[in-house]
Amino acid sequence: MSLCLVTINLTGRRQLSWPLLEAKVTGIFATRRSANVGQTHHDTSGQVIHEQLFTPTSPREVGSSQRHDGRYGAGFRLESTDAARDTLAIRQSHVRVEGLSVRSFPGTSRAAIFVSSETTDIDVWVTHCVADGNGSSETNGIIHFEALAAGASGVFRDANNIVYGAPTGYSECLWHRNGPDATAWFYVYNNTVFDCFRGIEARETVGRLVAKNNIAISTQAQAFFDYLGNGEAFSPMSSHNVSSDATAGDIGPAILTGATAEALFLSIAEGAEDLHLRPDAQAVLGRAEDLSDDPVLAVVDDIDGTLRPAGTGWDPGADER
Repeated sequence: MSLCLVTINLTGRRQLSWPLLEAKVTGIFATRRSANVGQTHHDTSGQVIHEQLFTPTSPREVGSSQRHDGRYGAGFRLESTDAARDTLAIRQSHVRVEGLSVRSFPGTSRAAIFVSSETTDIDVWVTHCVADGNGSSETNGIIHFEALAAGASGVFRDANNIVYGAPTGYSECLWHRNGPDATAWFYVYNNTVFDCFRGIEARETVGRLVAKNNIAISTQAQAFFDYLGNGEAFSPMSSHNVSSDATAGDIGPAILTGATAEALFLSIAEGAEDLHLRPDAQAVLGRAEDLSDDPVLAVVDDIDGTLRPAGTGWDPGADER
Protein backbone atom coordinates (compact mmCIF):
# COMPACT_ATOMS: atom_id res chain seq x y z
CA MET A 1 0.00 0.00 0.00
CA SER A 2 1.07 3.59 -0.57
CA LEU A 3 1.99 5.84 2.31
CA CYS A 4 0.61 9.32 2.75
CA LEU A 5 2.78 11.79 4.65
CA VAL A 6 0.43 14.20 6.40
CA THR A 7 1.69 16.56 9.06
CA ILE A 8 -0.75 18.46 11.27
CA ASN A 9 0.13 20.98 13.95
CA LEU A 10 -2.63 21.18 16.56
CA THR A 11 -3.02 23.41 19.59
CA GLY A 12 -2.50 21.37 22.73
CA ARG A 13 -1.84 18.11 20.92
CA ARG A 14 1.20 16.31 19.62
CA GLN A 15 2.10 16.54 15.96
CA LEU A 16 0.25 13.79 14.15
CA SER A 17 1.22 11.86 11.06
CA TRP A 18 -0.73 9.53 8.82
CA PRO A 19 -0.91 6.82 7.31
CA LEU A 20 -3.81 5.29 9.18
CA LEU A 21 -6.27 2.69 8.02
CA GLU A 22 -9.03 4.38 9.99
CA ALA A 23 -8.65 6.94 12.73
CA LYS A 24 -10.47 9.75 14.44
CA VAL A 25 -8.89 12.73 16.19
CA THR A 26 -11.54 14.88 17.85
CA GLY A 27 -13.69 14.99 14.77
CA ILE A 28 -11.29 14.63 11.86
CA PHE A 29 -11.24 11.28 10.11
CA ALA A 30 -8.45 9.78 8.03
CA THR A 31 -9.41 6.74 6.01
CA ARG A 32 -8.14 4.73 3.12
CA ARG A 33 -10.66 4.87 0.34
CA SER A 34 -10.71 2.88 -2.89
CA ALA A 35 -11.53 4.32 -6.29
CA ASN A 36 -11.31 2.84 -9.77
CA VAL A 37 -8.95 5.47 -11.16
CA GLY A 38 -5.23 5.75 -11.79
CA GLN A 39 -2.59 3.12 -12.27
CA THR A 40 -0.56 2.78 -9.05
CA HIS A 41 -1.02 2.39 -5.29
CA HIS A 42 -3.45 -0.53 -5.46
CA ASP A 43 -4.93 -2.78 -2.83
CA THR A 44 -5.36 -6.53 -3.26
CA SER A 45 -8.47 -6.07 -5.39
CA GLY A 46 -6.62 -3.84 -7.87
CA GLN A 47 -8.28 -0.63 -6.75
CA VAL A 48 -6.38 2.61 -6.16
CA ILE A 49 -5.91 3.62 -2.54
CA HIS A 50 -6.83 7.18 -1.60
CA GLU A 51 -6.04 8.85 1.69
CA GLN A 52 -9.17 10.73 2.76
CA LEU A 53 -9.22 13.39 5.46
CA PHE A 54 -12.64 14.76 6.26
CA THR A 55 -14.91 16.00 8.99
CA PRO A 56 -17.81 13.58 9.40
CA THR A 57 -21.39 14.80 9.23
CA SER A 58 -23.33 11.64 10.00
CA PRO A 59 -24.44 10.98 13.62
CA ARG A 60 -23.62 7.34 12.90
CA GLU A 61 -19.93 8.30 12.63
CA VAL A 62 -19.39 10.52 15.68
CA GLY A 63 -22.75 11.18 17.33
CA SER A 64 -23.11 14.65 15.82
CA SER A 65 -21.73 16.54 12.85
CA GLN A 66 -18.18 17.87 13.17
CA ARG A 67 -18.48 19.89 9.95
CA HIS A 68 -18.22 23.69 9.81
CA ASP A 69 -21.19 25.77 8.64
CA GLY A 70 -19.32 27.61 5.89
CA ARG A 71 -17.69 29.95 8.41
CA TYR A 72 -14.44 29.61 10.31
CA GLY A 73 -15.05 29.01 14.00
CA ALA A 74 -17.82 26.45 13.71
CA GLY A 75 -17.21 22.71 13.97
CA PHE A 76 -13.83 21.01 14.31
CA ARG A 77 -10.85 23.24 13.46
CA LEU A 78 -7.15 22.89 12.72
CA GLU A 79 -4.93 25.77 13.87
CA SER A 80 -1.15 25.88 13.60
CA THR A 81 1.04 26.54 16.62
CA ASP A 82 4.29 26.58 14.63
CA ALA A 83 5.25 29.63 12.57
CA ALA A 84 7.67 27.53 10.51
CA ARG A 85 5.11 24.95 9.32
CA ASP A 86 2.03 24.76 7.15
CA THR A 87 -1.02 23.83 9.21
CA LEU A 88 -1.86 20.79 7.07
CA ALA A 89 0.94 19.54 4.80
CA ILE A 90 0.28 16.65 2.42
CA ARG A 91 2.86 15.07 0.15
CA GLN A 92 0.86 12.43 -1.68
CA SER A 93 -0.67 11.92 -5.11
CA HIS A 94 -3.92 10.19 -4.15
CA VAL A 95 -5.69 12.19 -1.47
CA ARG A 96 -9.13 13.63 -0.78
CA VAL A 97 -9.61 16.45 1.72
CA GLU A 98 -13.22 17.35 2.45
CA GLY A 99 -14.96 19.68 4.84
CA LEU A 100 -12.00 20.83 6.93
CA SER A 101 -11.80 24.17 8.70
CA VAL A 102 -8.13 25.23 8.75
CA ARG A 103 -6.28 28.37 9.86
CA SER A 104 -2.70 29.44 9.10
CA PHE A 105 -0.27 30.63 11.75
CA PRO A 106 -0.83 34.42 11.99
CA GLY A 107 1.24 36.76 9.87
CA THR A 108 3.52 34.14 8.32
CA SER A 109 4.11 32.80 4.82
CA ARG A 110 2.80 29.33 5.70
CA ALA A 111 -0.22 27.74 4.04
CA ALA A 112 -3.36 26.49 5.74
CA ILE A 113 -3.44 23.49 3.36
CA PHE A 114 -0.33 22.55 1.36
CA VAL A 115 -0.47 19.74 -1.21
CA SER A 116 2.57 18.66 -3.21
CA SER A 117 2.50 15.67 -5.59
CA GLU A 118 5.21 14.11 -7.72
CA THR A 119 3.83 11.09 -9.62
CA THR A 120 2.40 10.59 -13.11
CA ASP A 121 -1.08 9.70 -11.83
CA ILE A 122 -1.96 12.59 -9.50
CA ASP A 123 -5.55 12.47 -8.26
CA VAL A 124 -6.02 15.15 -5.58
CA TRP A 125 -9.32 16.59 -4.35
CA VAL A 126 -9.75 19.48 -1.89
CA THR A 127 -13.41 20.39 -1.49
CA HIS A 128 -15.89 21.96 0.94
CA CYS A 129 -13.15 23.50 3.11
CA VAL A 130 -12.90 26.82 4.93
CA ALA A 131 -9.34 28.16 4.98
CA ASP A 132 -8.44 31.30 6.94
CA GLY A 133 -5.07 32.80 6.08
CA ASN A 134 -5.07 34.65 9.40
CA GLY A 135 -3.21 37.65 7.99
CA SER A 136 -0.66 35.62 6.04
CA SER A 137 1.97 37.58 4.13
CA GLU A 138 4.21 36.52 1.24
CA THR A 139 2.45 33.16 1.10
CA ASN A 140 2.22 31.00 -2.02
CA GLY A 141 -1.43 30.27 -1.41
CA ILE A 142 -3.56 29.81 1.68
CA ILE A 143 -4.39 26.59 -0.16
CA HIS A 144 -1.37 25.49 -2.19
CA PHE A 145 -1.33 22.92 -5.03
CA GLU A 146 1.87 21.90 -6.75
CA ALA A 147 3.00 19.21 -9.19
CA LEU A 148 6.62 19.23 -8.16
CA ALA A 149 8.67 16.63 -10.01
CA ALA A 150 9.68 16.58 -13.64
CA GLY A 151 7.15 14.51 -15.55
CA ALA A 152 4.50 14.77 -12.83
CA SER A 153 0.99 14.66 -14.31
CA GLY A 154 -2.61 13.97 -13.45
CA VAL A 155 -5.37 16.12 -11.97
CA PHE A 156 -5.86 18.46 -9.01
CA ARG A 157 -9.47 19.38 -8.20
CA ASP A 158 -10.49 22.20 -5.86
CA ALA A 159 -14.16 23.07 -5.48
CA ASN A 160 -16.65 24.57 -3.04
CA ASN A 161 -13.95 26.10 -0.84
CA ILE A 162 -14.09 29.44 0.99
CA VAL A 163 -10.62 30.96 1.34
CA TYR A 164 -9.68 34.37 2.72
CA GLY A 165 -7.33 36.41 4.86
CA ALA A 166 -3.96 37.15 3.22
CA PRO A 167 -4.34 40.80 2.16
CA THR A 168 -0.70 41.91 1.92
CA GLY A 169 2.71 40.90 0.67
CA TYR A 170 1.83 39.40 -2.73
CA SER A 171 -0.12 36.57 -1.12
CA GLU A 172 -2.68 34.43 -2.93
CA CYS A 173 -5.80 32.65 -1.74
CA LEU A 174 -5.50 29.69 -4.15
CA TRP A 175 -2.11 28.89 -5.70
CA HIS A 176 -1.50 26.35 -8.49
CA ARG A 177 1.84 25.46 -10.03
CA ASN A 178 3.45 23.00 -12.37
CA GLY A 179 7.14 22.58 -11.70
CA PRO A 180 9.65 22.22 -14.54
CA ASP A 181 8.40 19.63 -17.06
CA ALA A 182 5.29 18.83 -14.97
CA THR A 183 2.00 18.70 -16.91
CA ALA A 184 -0.75 18.35 -14.31
CA TRP A 185 -4.24 19.79 -14.84
CA PHE A 186 -6.02 21.96 -12.27
CA TYR A 187 -9.83 22.15 -12.17
CA VAL A 188 -10.96 25.06 -10.01
CA TYR A 189 -14.75 25.21 -9.67
CA ASN A 190 -17.17 27.16 -7.49
CA ASN A 191 -14.69 28.56 -4.98
CA THR A 192 -15.08 31.84 -3.09
CA VAL A 193 -11.85 33.73 -2.36
CA PHE A 194 -11.69 37.08 -0.59
CA ASP A 195 -9.29 39.49 1.06
CA CYS A 196 -6.06 38.22 -0.48
CA PHE A 197 -3.50 40.36 -2.29
CA ARG A 198 -4.28 38.18 -5.31
CA GLY A 199 -7.11 35.72 -5.70
CA ILE A 200 -6.47 32.61 -7.82
CA GLU A 201 -2.98 32.16 -9.24
CA ALA A 202 -1.96 29.98 -12.18
CA ARG A 203 1.82 29.58 -12.28
CA GLU A 204 3.46 27.83 -15.24
CA THR A 205 0.26 25.89 -15.90
CA VAL A 206 0.35 26.56 -19.67
CA GLY A 207 -3.39 26.42 -20.31
CA ARG A 208 -3.99 23.57 -17.87
CA LEU A 209 -5.98 25.49 -15.24
CA VAL A 210 -9.73 25.45 -15.86
CA ALA A 211 -11.53 28.02 -13.70
CA LYS A 212 -15.33 28.00 -13.63
CA ASN A 213 -17.96 29.59 -11.39
CA ASN A 214 -15.45 31.15 -8.99
CA ILE A 215 -15.82 34.43 -7.09
CA ALA A 216 -12.47 36.17 -6.55
CA ILE A 217 -12.36 39.45 -4.65
CA SER A 218 -8.76 40.59 -4.13
CA THR A 219 -7.38 43.49 -2.09
CA GLN A 220 -5.04 44.82 -4.75
CA ALA A 221 -5.37 43.50 -8.28
CA GLN A 222 -5.21 40.32 -10.32
CA ALA A 223 -8.14 38.43 -8.85
CA PHE A 224 -7.22 35.81 -11.47
CA PHE A 225 -3.44 35.97 -11.76
CA ASP A 226 -1.36 34.64 -14.65
CA TYR A 227 2.11 34.50 -13.12
CA LEU A 228 4.01 34.65 -16.40
CA GLY A 229 1.71 37.33 -17.78
CA ASN A 230 1.54 35.82 -21.26
CA GLY A 231 -2.19 35.05 -21.26
CA GLU A 232 -1.56 31.30 -21.51
CA ALA A 233 -1.87 30.06 -17.91
CA PHE A 234 -5.66 29.65 -17.80
CA SER A 235 -7.46 27.24 -20.09
CA PRO A 236 -9.77 28.73 -22.74
CA MET A 237 -12.44 26.48 -21.20
CA SER A 238 -12.55 28.88 -18.22
CA SER A 239 -15.84 30.76 -17.86
CA HIS A 240 -18.61 32.11 -15.61
CA ASN A 241 -16.28 33.69 -13.05
CA VAL A 242 -16.71 36.84 -10.95
CA SER A 243 -13.85 39.20 -10.10
CA SER A 244 -13.23 42.48 -8.32
CA ASP A 245 -11.19 43.67 -11.31
CA ALA A 246 -11.32 42.86 -15.01
CA THR A 247 -9.47 39.56 -14.89
CA ALA A 248 -12.50 37.25 -14.86
CA GLY A 249 -13.19 38.61 -18.33
CA ASP A 250 -9.55 38.25 -19.36
CA ILE A 251 -9.62 34.45 -18.93
CA GLY A 252 -13.03 33.75 -20.47
CA PRO A 253 -16.69 34.83 -20.61
CA ALA A 254 -17.44 36.30 -17.17
CA ILE A 255 -20.55 36.68 -15.04
CA LEU A 256 -19.40 39.97 -13.52
CA THR A 257 -16.26 42.08 -13.28
CA GLY A 258 -15.73 45.01 -10.94
CA ALA A 259 -17.65 43.19 -8.20
CA THR A 260 -17.52 44.34 -4.57
CA ALA A 261 -17.50 42.20 -1.46
CA GLU A 262 -20.11 44.40 0.20
CA ALA A 263 -22.61 43.67 -2.56
CA LEU A 264 -22.02 39.92 -2.54
CA PHE A 265 -21.35 38.60 0.98
CA LEU A 266 -23.31 38.55 4.23
CA SER A 267 -20.40 39.82 6.34
CA ILE A 268 -16.86 40.94 5.60
CA ALA A 269 -16.11 42.15 9.13
CA GLU A 270 -12.68 40.94 10.20
CA GLY A 271 -13.03 38.02 12.56
CA ALA A 272 -16.71 37.57 11.68
CA GLU A 273 -16.46 36.79 7.98
CA ASP A 274 -19.53 35.13 6.47
CA LEU A 275 -18.98 34.69 2.75
CA HIS A 276 -22.34 33.17 1.97
CA LEU A 277 -24.11 35.12 -0.75
CA ARG A 278 -26.49 37.92 0.12
CA PRO A 279 -30.11 37.34 -0.88
CA ASP A 280 -30.00 40.59 -2.89
CA ALA A 281 -26.82 39.74 -4.86
CA GLN A 282 -28.89 39.75 -8.03
CA ALA A 283 -25.92 40.54 -10.25
CA VAL A 284 -24.62 36.99 -9.79
CA LEU A 285 -27.44 34.80 -8.47
CA GLY A 286 -28.54 32.09 -10.89
CA ARG A 287 -25.97 33.03 -13.53
CA ALA A 288 -23.32 30.30 -13.14
CA GLU A 289 -22.77 27.22 -15.28
CA ASP A 290 -24.39 23.89 -14.41
CA LEU A 291 -21.43 21.60 -13.64
CA SER A 292 -23.37 18.58 -12.43
CA ASP A 293 -22.39 16.60 -15.53
CA ASP A 294 -18.81 17.84 -15.81
CA PRO A 295 -16.72 14.79 -16.79
CA VAL A 296 -13.74 15.72 -14.60
CA LEU A 297 -15.25 17.49 -11.59
CA ALA A 298 -19.02 17.11 -11.28
CA VAL A 299 -20.27 19.63 -8.72
CA VAL A 300 -23.74 18.86 -7.36
CA ASP A 301 -23.87 20.74 -4.03
CA ASP A 302 -22.29 23.69 -2.21
CA ILE A 303 -19.97 24.07 0.77
CA ASP A 304 -22.86 23.41 3.17
CA GLY A 305 -24.15 20.37 1.28
CA THR A 306 -27.08 22.27 -0.27
CA LEU A 307 -27.96 20.74 -3.61
CA ARG A 308 -27.48 22.89 -6.69
CA PRO A 309 -29.44 24.65 -7.99
CA ALA A 310 -31.49 25.97 -5.09
CA GLY A 311 -33.29 28.44 -7.36
CA THR A 312 -33.83 28.72 -11.08
CA GLY A 313 -30.12 28.58 -11.89
CA TRP A 314 -26.68 27.86 -10.45
CA ASP A 315 -24.91 30.43 -8.28
CA PRO A 316 -21.17 31.16 -8.54
CA GLY A 317 -18.83 30.67 -5.62
CA ALA A 318 -18.93 28.10 -2.85
CA ASP A 319 -22.42 29.04 -1.61
CA GLU A 320 -25.68 28.18 -3.36
CA ARG A 321 -28.11 30.78 -2.13
